Amino acid sequence: MYQKFIINQDGVLRFGTVFLHKDLLADGEHCVYGGGLWKIDEKSGAIMLFGRSFDFGSPDFDNLRKIEWTGAGGKACPILYLPKWPDDTVVQRVFAKEQGSWLLVQVGSLVQEWLGFLRRNVVLRFTRLLIKKWKSPRLTAA
Repeated sequence: MYQKFIINQDGVLRFGTVFLHKDLLADGEHCVYGGGLWKIDEKSGAIMLFGRSFDFGSPDFDNLRKIEWTGAGGKACPILYLPKWPDDTVVQRVFAKEQGSWLLVQVGSLVQEWLGFLRRNVVLRFTRLLIKKWKSPRLTAA
């Protein structure tokens, strides 16, 4: 059994441990957006997607609308795709585009980056201020 994933005709990403990618399909479903293999990166906790399905081809994440987490432990986590696997120097983040969630994730990432930038600058300015006050002549003993 192998850890595999597919993206069905509704844009649902489904994970599972199966012999064949088609074993991940429910009755009446079709895999039109490809699939591949997955593993959990223990260091980062992210799900790493790589390879392609011999039956359904390479994954097309432009049509990804929803992620079913049950086959991957039931808990949401970051998903990374290695398009040039086994070369792991190229990595792409994967997002579902359901009901604007892709936009929310993008905005959330920008907000987190901005807050990190502000935090670093505030700490840097505060440290400079302390050093300046510490070196100030009026603080030294007479």
